[in-house]
Amino acid sequence: MMFTIVGILLMVGAAVVLYAVSNKKSA
Repeated sequence: MMFTIVGILLMVGAAVVLYAVSNKKSA
């Protein structure tokens, strides 16, 4: 259970980072 939650958080975090990086490049 705990490992699954950590995995989901990592995927969400990675998605947010990629989204922020793409915004910085376009800005």
